[in-house]
Amino acid sequence: MNLKRILFVATALLFSLVGQASHQRGGSIRYTNVTNANTPSGFNDYYIEIELLRDPSGITMPAILSVTFTRRPIGNYSATNYNFPQIGSYTTLSQACGATGTVESYIYGDTVSLVEYGAYDIRYANCCRNANINNIANASSQGNVVLATLVSGKPARNYNNSPTFSSSVKSFPVGQATFDICGPDPDGDSLYIELITPHNNTTNSANIYPVTYATGYSLSEPFGDSASFFIDTLNRTITVQSSIQQICVIAFKVSEYVKDTAGVWRYYGSIERDEQYYITAPISGTAGDTLEIVNAGTPTGNPSDSVLVDLNFNAYPVMFDVDSLQMVLSHASKSAYVQSVEITTSNDQLLLRTDVPLAPGNWTLHIGESADSLFLYSQCGNTLDDSLTFYVDIPIDTNYIVGPDSAYTGVSEFYHLYDISYVDSVNYSVTNGFWWNPTSAPNDTVEITWTVPPAKLEASVFIGDTIIVLTKEITVNGIGLGENDLSEITLAPQPSNSHVVLLGLVEPMEYKLLNTLGEVVAMGKVGPNEQISLEHLSSGSYYLELFDAERRRNWVLLKQ
Repeated sequence: MNLKRILFVATALLFSLVGQASHQRGGSIRYTNVTNANTPSGFNDYYIEIELLRDPSGITMPAILSVTFTRRPIGNYSATNYNFPQIGSYTTLSQACGATGTVESYIYGDTVSLVEYGAYDIRYANCCRNANINNIANASSQGNVVLATLVSGKPARNYNNSPTFSSSVKSFPVGQATFDICGPDPDGDSLYIELITPHNNTTNSANIYPVTYATGYSLSEPFGDSASFFIDTLNRTITVQSSIQQICVIAFKVSEYVKDTAGVWRYYGSIERDEQYYITAPISGTAGDTLEIVNAGTPTGNPSDSVLVDLNFNAYPVMFDVDSLQMVLSHASKSAYVQSVEITTSNDQLLLRTDVPLAPGNWTLHIGESADSLFLYSQCGNTLDDSLTFYVDIPIDTNYIVGPDSAYTGVSEFYHLYDISYVDSVNYSVTNGFWWNPTSAPNDTVEITWTVPPAKLEASVFIGDTIIVLTKEITVNGIGLGENDLSEITLAPQPSNSHVVLLGLVEPMEYKLLNTLGEVVAMGKVGPNEQISLEHLSSGSYYLELFDAERRRNWVLLKQ
């Protein structure tokens, strides 16, 4: 393609329009900055592209389009023809949501050079519209107009790129459908979307007039009083609902705004686009694709108050008032409520916020309709009514038991779980040691006195219907510092069937007798040469702990 350059200095080039009766269904102008090292100083290069949508029943579209460029604010430039060639062949687009028929998409484009800090009105007009259009009076005598204002640069930024418009066909059976208006701005500019009256121009004159609406139609009711529409400016979509068959034309103006170096919002261009909507006869069964949940889960797979939901097709929010009947999360023993829902950067993914982090285990998500409202629709008006079970992982590993990995014989150490937020209960089991306060309550810390190696602490963690067994190996070392001055005391007789005596004890001290389950079976104070009775105990192994405020020592004794 040859590079075409338009130099706007004291005059401008005006491109004449060749009128064609083509049943044009709409179109749009797009511009992309392609400035490079070969661009003359003081200019910006832009690739200008025009897409036109045509009914196949119309006459043949031209191979070359003639358009009009007018530089602001001077105006009154002389006219000079400039031609945009067609790029490739046309593309056939299928109707949406089960409607029959096709539409042809034609692309025209070339590169132009524009003054660096200029603003240009770009206009293409064509005669005539489809005579069967319902919302425009005498439609066959009124033309189509596609407009754009390109701000080629301002002190805030010396380039510009337009938002993009999809080539989707605006056609659906009687009922409801949702369509994209445009994509996000590639420069990150803020977009302002407004509904405007379609333009009428059949001669490419400088005067552009609004179309005359047919009786029963207006700017506020472009689909008539038997239909309704909703424009979602956040997601740049329009949802139309019509109970009758009809052909209607609406127009959008999408304006770009950007902050300058002083933080003031500045107008940076706009595109005005006609769109023709074909609302066809109802079809049997469900129109279009059924909207379903294909995947769900927390962002990391671990407990979180966020849930990402992937859908098989785009979903469109008709309203954002979410209640517990529309989105239900169920779990075997836990509960959580969806508080808000967002569409992410992709319309086929939802982000749910819950009132509490989801506990580990299996969760079932059901999205449907409640008695008072509907929440999400597919493009073709089908509601999202589906369920899916997903798993939230248990963030537990072998380091989940917090406490020392090594201990001295006879010295008590304390152990607890790192996080008990999602734990229903925990049971501890000790090898070669005994505990003082065994409990099934997860909030308590367990105190363990280790005896001889090899020693081990096991915790059976109950979370819903899941049991996780955690193990912590303990290295047991000799005599602890706290019992150095008790090291000369010995326990006799061993084994015994009636009593024991602590030989070498020189002052009264507290003692406890515990069974192998860690239960205290006897306690009291014992002095030098005093006996500790075992007669009330059953035969078996027991733990004897001797202690005061600063010292502690333990023995294993055998009752016969």
